[in-house]
Amino acid sequence: MAERLESGQLQIRSVSGSPMQQVNARGVDYTIASREEARGASTMAEILDRMGRSINVMAKEKRQEEAQRFAAENPPTLEQLQLAKEGLPGAIVSNIFLRC
Repeated sequence: MAERLESGQLQIRSVSGSPMQQVNARGVDYTIASREEARGASTMAEILDRMGRSINVMAKEKRQEEAQRFAAENPPTLEQLQLAKEGLPGAIVSNIFLRC
């Protein structure tokens, strides 16, 4: 038979005069759930961060390919090149034309 003492310990009463044994009851850790939830949220944030970086790299490569394709399919006209060289509004702006 066990009795709970005020200190939170259990005292076991023995039969036939054998020695009594002190047992310390383990406390309940109520923070485990919140710690595990935070760990799960942190893991999810890391996964999403890696996915975002990967998607940005792929999008950058895709934009570069599309820009090269557009430039190949739509070369600037002589008039656009002249306007860019003279620096007039509506022209293609680039430092390359300033070196010509």
